[in-house]
Amino acid sequence: MSRAVTTPTGETWRVGRCWLPKQRVRWRGFPTRVRRTSSNPQPRSGGGNWLDALDVFDGDNPLAALAFVIGTIVFAALVWFFVVPLLLVLLDIALLVVLTAAGFAAHLVLHRPWEIEAVGPNERLTWHVVGWQRSRRAVGAVTQRLARGDIPPTDSPGFPPR
Repeated sequence: MSRAVTTPTGETWRVGRCWLPKQRVRWRGFPTRVRRTSSNPQPRSGGGNWLDALDVFDGDNPLAALAFVIGTIVFAALVWFFVVPLLLVLLDIALLVVLTAAGFAAHLVLHRPWEIEAVGPNERLTWHVVGWQRSRRAVGAVTQRLARGDIPPTDSPGFPPR
C-alpha cells in the first residue's frame, strides 16, 4: 500500500513498498512455424457416412440416438463453459495465495531487502531496506521529508534511518 504526499511546491509523490522487483520485459517472440499441407488433394477413402455411427445406439429409433447426441453436446458445452473456467479460477486464486505467502516468507526468512519506491512527477527514487518494520519506518521518513519539500538522498548510507 502506498502513501500519497504533496510537497510544498504542489508536486504529488507516491511512496510505498514494492512487493515485486521491477523487471524489464523484453519480447523475444516465438519461432515461426511452417505449416505443411498435404500434396495429395484427393479426399481420404473409406470414410463413409458419419451418421452411420448413430446406428449403434438404437437401430429402431433414430430420434433416441439424436437425443443422446444432442444431450451429450449440451453436457459438454456446460462443462466447457462453466465447470472448466470455475476450476481454472480456483486454481489461479490458490496459486496466487501460495506465491504471495512464499514471497512474503522469502523476504522475512531470507532477509531479502524490500524496495522502497518514491515516484514523483519527473523521477523515481528507490531504497533497499531489510526488515518489515524498518521498511515501514523508511516509508514514513521518506514521506515526512517529501512533505517538508526535501528530496531524500538515494546514495546516503544514513538514509533511510533505522
